[in-house]
Amino acid sequence: KSFKIHFVIAYAIGITIISFAGYLGYKFSKKNNDIKLLKNILFLSFISLITLLIISFTKEIMCRPRYRFILANDISYYKNWWENGRLIKNKLSSTNMSDEFSSFPSGHSAYSMFAIVLFPTISEYIGGQKKIKSLPFLFGFVWWVLTALSRLTMGAHYLTDVAFGGLITLIAYIIVLIAKNIYIKQKNKKGK
Repeated sequence: KSFKIHFVIAYAIGITIISFAGYLGYKFSKKNNDIKLLKNILFLSFISLITLLIISFTKEIMCRPRYRFILANDISYYKNWWENGRLIKNKLSSTNMSDEFSSFPSGHSAYSMFAIVLFPTISEYIGGQKKIKSLPFLFGFVWWVLTALSRLTMGAHYLTDVAFGGLITLIAYIIVLIAKNIYIKQKNKKGK
């Protein structure tokens, strides 16, 4: 019941966009015969997909009211990040305010944190890594900070929402990195 059809549609659209972007990145790159490029695209796509799934499931479970919603309605609706807001959402379900109960964690912050991984990877193919190694990483971090601040100032999120959004992307990165290393070790064992 709680897992509504719009989440299924959102997953399908998200997965399609991530897959299509990965395909285009590989197809139209000048280095499309480079196997390292394909591996990087797959790596980034898996990080993006895992981030999407974690963010979506967590939003659906937590149902935290957005800051702007609380300001406009009733301060007693406030919930800490670890508290479930489903009772409030169900109580007010007739108001059609489903977006106002998806504050935790911040999806925008999660995907802007993805820039910390994405920009250095892209820079490898445009020569940026050779000149200044830390610049793409710094640019990605600034991107995340600015996005997080914009979400805070718009009243869409709390500080914990944007912090956990960024953390979820880093967790997704670690999960994919561990899976990649396990796969490489297994492949090397079979090759011996």
